[in-house]
Amino acid sequence: MQFKYSSLFIATLALPFSAMAAQNEISAGYADTNLYGGDIFGVQYSRYLDNIDTRSDPLQIAPYLQRINTVRAGYANTDAFHLYSIGGDYYTGDWVFAADLNYDKSRGYSSEVSQLVTQAGYFINDKWQAGVSLTYDHAEGRVFVPVDVNGVIQLQGVTNTETDFTGGLYTRYTDITDGAGWDFDLAWYIDSNDLIEAGAQYFFSPQLSLELDYTHRDLGYRSYDFAGLSVNYWFSDALAVSLGAGTDLSTGDSITDTITASASWRF
Repeated sequence: MQFKYSSLFIATLALPFSAMAAQNEISAGYADTNLYGGDIFGVQYSRYLDNIDTRSDPLQIAPYLQRINTVRAGYANTDAFHLYSIGGDYYTGDWVFAADLNYDKSRGYSSEVSQLVTQAGYFINDKWQAGVSLTYDHAEGRVFVPVDVNGVIQLQGVTNTETDFTGGLYTRYTDITDGAGWDFDLAWYIDSNDLIEAGAQYFFSPQLSLELDYTHRDLGYRSYDFAGLSVNYWFSDALAVSLGAGTDLSTGDSITDTITASASWRF
């Protein structure tokens, strides 16, 4: 395959590591997976309400470390669904509030899922944040059930609706010195099926990091333990790429293997 690079793309690669003012970010990603209804393609736009200082902090998490208010919108799709999202983060004093509204429309099926995820966190100190979350899920779809119509059994569609609330606890600890260090996070979602998410990311420099993430889900009749490893590299203050791989440790089945690739551009 032959690639043609525009002058804009080449200029972006050539930007020096400086205090470039950036308030916009566009990200695009692809996941090669058999999970979630097939391979996933997604895009997201983020608007930072203040300039990102790129002189010393790791570029990937600079907006978090600098507590920059953010709004975002995204779209993802597979062979099974379309997913639309909008949300944001708001920092005030030692508090941070976040909200994301997600809408999932299935392809070829009359089903819809609306989800609102809210978080409230408090910075115990400059490195440590802890908080609570509340997730509201509303699912609506048509299912076909057998109905006796004048002695004849026929399948008729009926609307099935479910609503659920899930509470959670989370914490994040970030220890960065001269652009290098650790970023840890842990979340526990409390409902009938426990969900635990954990991550550890090490920044070798402001540009390069390696991240390990782990998810445990207990469905009652079985448990899932999914682990992933990814590397993130910033070619400049503006352009980054990320590559990752993951698998289900509880089954060892290659059908759950996932390969991811994404790119981000700040301007």
